[in-house]
Amino acid sequence: YQRRVHGAWDPKYNWKGLVSGEKLQSILNPPEGYLITANNEINSKNGPKVVNAHMGPYRIDRIRHMLDNSKVIDINRMQEIQRDYHSLQAEAFLKIIRPLLDTTNQIQNELHNWNGTYHLDSKAAVLFDEFYKVLIKKVFLRWFNPKAHHFVQNQFLVTYFYVWDKLLLENKPEHSNLLWENSNRDDTFKVVLKQVFEKYSSFASVPDHKETRQVYFENMLFQGQFPTITRLLGLDIGPISFTGSVATVSQAQLYDEDGKVVLIGPSWRFIADLGTNESHTSLPGGASSRFLSGFYSNDLTQYWIPNKYKILKPN
Repeated sequence: YQRRVHGAWDPKYNWKGLVSGEKLQSILNPPEGYLITANNEINSKNGPKVVNAHMGPYRIDRIRHMLDNSKVIDINRMQEIQRDYHSLQAEAFLKIIRPLLDTTNQIQNELHNWNGTYHLDSKAAVLFDEFYKVLIKKVFLRWFNPKAHHFVQNQFLVTYFYVWDKLLLENKPEHSNLLWENSNRDDTFKVVLKQVFEKYSSFASVPDHKETRQVYFENMLFQGQFPTITRLLGLDIGPISFTGSVATVSQAQLYDEDGKVVLIGPSWRFIADLGTNESHTSLPGGASSRFLSGFYSNDLTQYWIPNKYKILKPN
């Protein structure tokens, strides 16, 4: 075992000097004609480690695919990319899962036929997310003290998921005992799938994706302390259903952190055509903190939730 996490309070781990600009990664006039970043790996092979926990290639690969297959890259196309909910992570796991499913069973057939795109009315998205959650718990959480399970699972699913995905998807022989104990990947996946399917008594009992992704945008002052009052007065806005996953271009994550609901998603949508003086944008809130103002939640309700944009330009 080699220690990877160092105490930030120890002076010996402080930054020492500056990294030469020549060692920092740079790109000039990329041949494909665009630049993309989406929480992906950007560390140079021989350069300094500027990203310590990237979120894998799923989102950047999806964006690249959409750009490369665009006849025209304009405002409308960029809006489509920002609203994209297809998961390459789901695609990768479905290749392994599909042969293990009984397509004569309605619930299993629903997952089998899913293409990996999240929609608010999708039941398959719920089944996949549940499968992934149970899989992480079964394979990895046994390494940790039960008291830390809640925290560790949140970190696995939110930040470090690609590290674990690589282990699960590559399925290297040298990792077999570490991951599957005395079993193998297919049998482990079957056990997890069985556990997920047994949770639902019928196809109708499987919730739609929107039912598992509902949240209130809470007033910053009260922070959900008096939900009955703040919701009645319109201080808290919702319930709002949102779609996506950790691996979709429009990323969406919802989890509990010490009793507080945490939502991770696009906090600001912004598109600009540099050939014009306009910007297309929306915010998950409003321009005023005064709840009686008409601008308290206007961006959220008029633009952000319905995936629309307002146009800003100088007078």
